[in-house]
Amino acid sequence: MKDNAMLPLQGQQAETHDNYADENLDSQESEFQQNFGFKLKPDSLFHDWQGQSVMVFGVFLPALMIGCAAFTLYDRITLLLLKQPVETIVELALALSVPAGNFIVWRALCKGDCRSTIKRGILNGVAAASAAIITLISGAAAALHYPTLSSDGTGHGAEFTFISLVYLGALVSALYLAHRVRQTRIIRSSQIRAVVYAAIGAVLALSAFIASEARSTVIRIAEFMAVSESQDEKDRGLDLLRSLDARRDISMECASPKAGGLAGMFARIDNVSLRQLFFCVSGEPFRDDKSANFASMPDDYLQKHVVGAPVEGLSLHRSKMHGYVNPGTLTSTIYWTFVFKNKAYEPAEARAELGLPEGSAISGMTMWRDGRAQETVFAPSGDPSNATATHWTNVGHDAPAIVTDLGRDRVLLHCYPVPAQGQLKMAVAITVPMSLETLERASLPLPRFIDTNFALKGKHQIRMVADQEIGLASKSLTASQTATGKYVVAGNVDGDTLSGISRSLSVSRQATLGPVAVKDEFSESPRYITQTIKKIPAVAPRHLVVVMDGSMSLKPYVDDLKEALSRSAKSIPTSFILARNDSEEQPAAVSLEKALKNLKSADFEGGQDNLEALVKATELAGEEPGGAVLWIHGPQPGFNKEIYIVSPATARPSFYELALDNGVMDPAEFFKHHSEIGPFQPIARSGSAADKLNGFLSQWKPGGCKYQVEYAVSGTAPALALTGGDQAREIAALFARETCALALTRGDVDGATSEAVYHRIVTPVSLASTRFVSQAATLGSTMHNQSVHIVNGTESNAVETETENEELYSMTSSPTLQGATNGTIGPQSTDTVMGVNTAGTVRVNNLANLEAMLNLFASGMQILGILGGVALMASGILDRAMEK
Repeated sequence: MKDNAMLPLQGQQAETHDNYADENLDSQESEFQQNFGFKLKPDSLFHDWQGQSVMVFGVFLPALMIGCAAFTLYDRITLLLLKQPVETIVELALALSVPAGNFIVWRALCKGDCRSTIKRGILNGVAAASAAIITLISGAAAALHYPTLSSDGTGHGAEFTFISLVYLGALVSALYLAHRVRQTRIIRSSQIRAVVYAAIGAVLALSAFIASEARSTVIRIAEFMAVSESQDEKDRGLDLLRSLDARRDISMECASPKAGGLAGMFARIDNVSLRQLFFCVSGEPFRDDKSANFASMPDDYLQKHVVGAPVEGLSLHRSKMHGYVNPGTLTSTIYWTFVFKNKAYEPAEARAELGLPEGSAISGMTMWRDGRAQETVFAPSGDPSNATATHWTNVGHDAPAIVTDLGRDRVLLHCYPVPAQGQLKMAVAITVPMSLETLERASLPLPRFIDTNFALKGKHQIRMVADQEIGLASKSLTASQTATGKYVVAGNVDGDTLSGISRSLSVSRQATLGPVAVKDEFSESPRYITQTIKKIPAVAPRHLVVVMDGSMSLKPYVDDLKEALSRSAKSIPTSFILARNDSEEQPAAVSLEKALKNLKSADFEGGQDNLEALVKATELAGEEPGGAVLWIHGPQPGFNKEIYIVSPATARPSFYELALDNGVMDPAEFFKHHSEIGPFQPIARSGSAADKLNGFLSQWKPGGCKYQVEYAVSGTAPALALTGGDQAREIAALFARETCALALTRGDVDGATSEAVYHRIVTPVSLASTRFVSQAATLGSTMHNQSVHIVNGTESNAVETETENEELYSMTSSPTLQGATNGTIGPQSTDTVMGVNTAGTVRVNNLANLEAMLNLFASGMQILGILGGVALMASGILDRAMEK
């Protein structure tokens, strides 16, 4: 009877205990346990098969999966942390909550600890919901199969199935723990509250996951809309991407598909389409060399992936572009000297892609080490399959300094090492042909940076000297005259001038057509080159089709271009196409007069792909003989997978372009599927875009003409006074470049290689490289008495010794550019030219490969340690909260 009388009191006290426990009232809970003996008996975590199952399937296996993911997917995790740091941290916390939540709740149950019911209930719900999310995602990916495919087509369905099963076990464990927590409650209301707390945790986890994936999912949906066939949907998608400021997100997805996250895994878009989207949203072409890792990549890969990501602390501290202009021979040599500065605590490699004026050639290079100019070698590049091994030196792109040809009047320059906390000096010589604007005036285009891995924030100078007056290419330059009567243009410029739109100098000259004759001192056999300027009447096109890029990059030039084009409308039948991608219809051609009247700055936005408009223009201009296409454009996408049908032309039109970009676009890639378009003849800029366009269009006025430089070669001296000095070397170098181009067109690689190496120029089959000069060689050159010559018994030996001494002095001590006067070539009696092979070689050795592997291992361990530390911190915080 006594026990029965106590039952209502026990029930009342039990309810009070549950309420107090929910509110962390430890004193009442302890009093209840002492009075009525409801304290649970502590057990081991592995005391029975249920405990073993919870620890294995609910704690150990999920924790092991997280560790494996941190070790093997650290690059994907890093990309996602960079792309969306807060969202990624939240999702990592949800994944960690599965083993951590199961462990904390199970340990409390085993200890008989009934405190902090609210916190543990919510944590249990978070763990269960997180496990359910991972199970569903992994299972769906395995069932659909395509989300498990890597970029190389390898399937990972088995791995996703295993992950799904592991977290299914974790989900079952979490639900079992929720049931056990509910059983510790005595009365009905407390049991309901335990379930509600777990449900709240599940809702919180689900909400956090949805919020974390919301932005990336919306961006991926907008990307799908933007690549849709429907123009309305495409416009809505682009507007949404621009409103979301998705430029950085798309850029990272272009660089690596791993940055796409879950949305990118299930809703896949090919890389070319993503690059086109990036261009449409930002107006800039995407270049993947900003995100690639070049530590162990061969030279053939670097032919396309050139510069790489910017190096922190590396800059072009100062530079100077100086040259001597020879308007009589329409040639010039520009010496461009660089001083790199490295603020970092380890050596760095400086890499740059240089854009050369059309028809130019690198004719010299020097790098200084500890104040000493290093030996320069001009040598063949490529596969030395026909050469004996003793005549070749395997040197990759890890040479101290090297310049290689990338095609399309571009070269890759790189030097290593720029010392830590130090500076490095190097220079290149560029032989540049001039183009005639009129018989009394010529244009000298200047080289520029297309891309660099260093900052251009230093001091930069330009100084050009000529016998005739030089026009200004920039407001920052000033004209003057020396005491000897030379004309000089000089001044300080900023980095944008060196890396922006190509600029030219306008130089006065005597109104002469030549001829000019020189002796080619670098030829294997006697050779004389005669240069003549030929005047050709300029025939105005019967139909001119102007294609203007509708991208935002042309907005600053709209008014000036409209004024220049309005003058041609009166003399030449002209059609106009504004290249835009906001219509499903093919771009329409209208009369130039009507188009210019309606054209306004608001028509230019984003990035517009001009390919379809150029196809239309080519068809219109090719409908009758004498057609021409004038393309005025800014940056264009580097890739275009669209294939359009070009109607057969009655006659192939002429193509001209006024490029208002920095030359990033690769025409060969852009027009890869449309050989009917091009090649384009560039309009060099010596002033504003409008001035140059006016000058170009004026040639088609009545009586207009154009000029063409012709070369004639013979083995005997012509009946002309020979021109010597720099002008002879420049003409020989430019003629050798054209000879190499013709030889390569015929497939004569050996002939092109010999021509390039003997003339010391960089071509697709030759390169310039440096080799370190030993201290002994430098000291030896300083020991030589210039007034003494050693005679070894014969006159020939004496001459040979003198020549060797002169070469040694020139290679080691001359402050001028080594490549302009020196080089290493094979003996005249041998068939093979000695050179440098760069095909397939890599920058790092085996020790560097080991270092790279250890770095990857260390990075994985760091991420694993961070995740483990976060888990321990969370566990410690929860433990401390439960002890209070």
